[in-house]
Amino acid sequence: MLVHSGVETAPAALEPQVYIPGRKGSFQVELLAATRRQGRIAYVPKPELRALIAELTQRPVVVLQNLGLEVLPQWHFAVAIGYDAAQDQVILRSGTERRQVMGVREFLRTWALGSQWAMLALAPGELPAADDPDGYVRAVADFEAQHGPAAVLAYAAAVQRWPDHRLARLGYANALRAEGRIAAAVTEFDVLAVRDPNDAIVLNNLADGLLQLGCRDRARETIERASRAQPEPGRIRAAIEATRQEIEASPAQGGAACAPTEERP
Repeated sequence: MLVHSGVETAPAALEPQVYIPGRKGSFQVELLAATRRQGRIAYVPKPELRALIAELTQRPVVVLQNLGLEVLPQWHFAVAIGYDAAQDQVILRSGTERRQVMGVREFLRTWALGSQWAMLALAPGELPAADDPDGYVRAVADFEAQHGPAAVLAYAAAVQRWPDHRLARLGYANALRAEGRIAAAVTEFDVLAVRDPNDAIVLNNLADGLLQLGCRDRARETIERASRAQPEPGRIRAAIEATRQEIEASPAQGGAACAPTEERP
């Protein structure tokens, strides 16, 4: 799956990352972590055959099967590489068997016993076939901790496909800010603030970005809006107060970058 995604690797190189000697096998968490370690977004599609078939039109998918019984499981990871609609069959790479053809009914039985778990590896900027912004953004957030610059590409692709998805654009703005692209981050925060003028998290982050651009007056006005939107004590309120103190301690500057950004797609 990783090789198909453009990563040069081999089973022997991956074995120490995914194989648990004491359990004589691997678990989902190791596969997810190893995928991210290789610079790929580990995305788990929805547990349904339709979602799996949609992904198979574009890429291979790791699936978890139980080839035994519910009370006596025989866990097995395979790679689904295709679906033959005419024959109603799923095509797998299974263990050392390069091409295993399994009827959909039998495949669904073994897959259901594995909770219909699947995973695919996405290069930054590559999107799943499914219309699943929530699942994709969660996958990028897990990826971002190790690969900040690449996460910018992933979030940008999400915003392009799902321009109205708040968390996709918020993740994009925060990733831009983390990479020092403050003016671009402020533009994205502005879009979100126009859509929801009472989003305290967005307003706090916007104020922080404006402060980094030297726009103290606009930053002060924005943090006041955030304070009114989040009057209750808590973590968000504490962050707002910390941003307010930084604004008050900063010198006043200004410039063209301080002008508000009008909403755009």
